[in-house]
Amino acid sequence: MNKLALLLCSRTCKTDQCRTRDIITRLLPLLLIILLSILGVNAVHGSSNTKQEFFKIDRQVAQNPGSETHSLEYQLYNRCSKGYVQIKRTRAKKKGNRIQILAKGGRQKSITTHLIFESRAGGDIYIKSPQTKKYICFNKRGKLILRHTQKPQCLFTQVERSDNYTELRSKANEEWYIGFRENGKRLKGYARRNRRKEKCFHFLVINLTPTPPKHWKIKGFLNRRRRS
Repeated sequence: MNKLALLLCSRTCKTDQCRTRDIITRLLPLLLIILLSILGVNAVHGSSNTKQEFFKIDRQVAQNPGSETHSLEYQLYNRCSKGYVQIKRTRAKKKGNRIQILAKGGRQKSITTHLIFESRAGGDIYIKSPQTKKYICFNKRGKLILRHTQKPQCLFTQVERSDNYTELRSKANEEWYIGFRENGKRLKGYARRNRRKEKCFHFLVINLTPTPPKHWKIKGFLNRRRRS
């Protein structure tokens, strides 16, 4: 009798162990799925927070440029249109007078082709027209527009090429560049991906300031003098 009782107890223990193992094996995939979903949500929230912090920093700098901002006067000669970038008032039949940004400027001495580069520490710049007091910016669709105030979409980085040309890349979206067609009209910022239009995003940066200040050591500015 004692032997039979022992055998029955051992069998019941084995069956209980099997049940617990079955339960654990069934729950493990569910636990893994829950863990992966939690990690994915945290990663998404982390990336969104970093983007918000980035734009928050840019907005603060745009509103308060501070004493680190310096200004020099330049001209931009577009390789594709073979003209100078100009910001001027034009007459439209229906809309009346409006300000446009083009790359048709043929006269180097014209005030409409003069641009002020306002620099930040690190080489990033705002580009402003001294005549209209407006900044060159991108809108949400990648189109070049003009604004009265500094925005994160108005900040650019100068990318120097080996052939002495310069590209102007958006700080807010590093896939967007300033460019113009052969007829001098604006190109969308993302059109830089098209290799056929690559040269339309190349510029010669011509310095109009005869003698830059001694403390002017900010990266990204080209000190090319105007040809006589």
